[in-house]
Amino acid sequence: MKPQAQASKAFFDGYRNVLMPAATRSGKTAYIPIAICTIAQIYGRKIKVLVTEPTNDMVRRVLFKEYIEGDESPWMKIFPDGKLLKSEKIFECSTARVYFAGMDVPERIEGVAYDLVCMDELFQCRQEAPQIAMSRTGQTEGYCFFGSTPYHKKTWYRKWVPLKLNDPDWSVIHVSAYDIIKTADNPNGVFTANELERQRKELPDWLFRQRYLADWAARAEGIIFDIPRDNIIESDGKRYTKYMAGLDFGESEGHPAGFVLMGIDGLENKVIIDEFKKPCRGDSEYNREIETVLKRNKLNKNEVHIFADDARPGQIHALSSEYHYRIKAAKKGRVLDGIATAQTEIKKGLKFYSDRCRKLISECDYYSMNDDLKIPAPYKTDDDLCDAFRYLLVSAQRVKTANASEIPEQNTRDRNSRSILSRNRGR
Repeated sequence: MKPQAQASKAFFDGYRNVLMPAATRSGKTAYIPIAICTIAQIYGRKIKVLVTEPTNDMVRRVLFKEYIEGDESPWMKIFPDGKLLKSEKIFECSTARVYFAGMDVPERIEGVAYDLVCMDELFQCRQEAPQIAMSRTGQTEGYCFFGSTPYHKKTWYRKWVPLKLNDPDWSVIHVSAYDIIKTADNPNGVFTANELERQRKELPDWLFRQRYLADWAARAEGIIFDIPRDNIIESDGKRYTKYMAGLDFGESEGHPAGFVLMGIDGLENKVIIDEFKKPCRGDSEYNREIETVLKRNKLNKNEVHIFADDARPGQIHALSSEYHYRIKAAKKGRVLDGIATAQTEIKKGLKFYSDRCRKLISECDYYSMNDDLKIPAPYKTDDDLCDAFRYLLVSAQRVKTANASEIPEQNTRDRNSRSILSRNRGR
């Protein structure tokens, strides 16, 4: 928390005894609305607040649907006169006007002056996001960062938290699951002592420390793709010399289809330019979703080479023969080889469009190795775009190595002549 206002001391003094224990009702925490209510009471006027979540999807799917519109909404209990203006991402009540934003694209946060900025699930955001958000809200009175529990293997906060502990401009309050344990004196606690003991025995030590002790120093190795900030750019409408894509088949919400589109310029610089991730039940749905991505990028089917999961030869054939895509089975090879290829491309400067590849970037943040397997492999959870990403990059590398002429350049007058000349040169 970074206090710059008269409300800060009172807010800190009441945090441990008020916000955490009293904020939990039926498993739905209410620390953000209680923080807003507390600050408004101290100021004695209606306040302007910005609340951020790690992604815009979490704003809509979790915060709006569960915590504001849900049957046991903690927001409506605290602000009974409140009204959610969903299309505008605003919550209006008599004591506060609250704006919501996702931290997946912090550059789009609007507004400079707020009485309070609450950044939720901070440890699930990219390292650069908080500083970018703060730079765009430079006249804010005070900041309240809720680190929450890091349910993954990111490690940037291990360096960030100690800096704040020693910074006189910051106050850091640490609350573990044992601070909000359910007792006779605190019937609204979240966990029982037996529940915590069972989890302590069943979970790996680092994971228990992260989830239940909010231990910022607990670290697990294994994050696979570490995308530098400089590799994430805004889309600019650029036309590329070649276009290639990877496709992972999937029909259910738990295992949806993943599609990743890449552009390559004349200097062989690669950019991941678009994606889709959703269940596709049948060839026609795959066609519809792929067409949508291609039209968004003003591409025709014959301009894009698609490499799809080789476990579905029937669907590959249907998309080729019935819908006329240039599609073939991916040259997948071993999973670890594909990971190594993708890691190499990222280190070489592979770019990602931030506004069109948010889901892939998010998946990469959580894509990690399962150390409990006899043969190392990534966790098979929320990895559909990462799979398509691997198929694409491995196939592209193998095709280039085997015969560069298989990937035709755009705007050539005689593709057949170019292909023949390329093969002759190789003899």
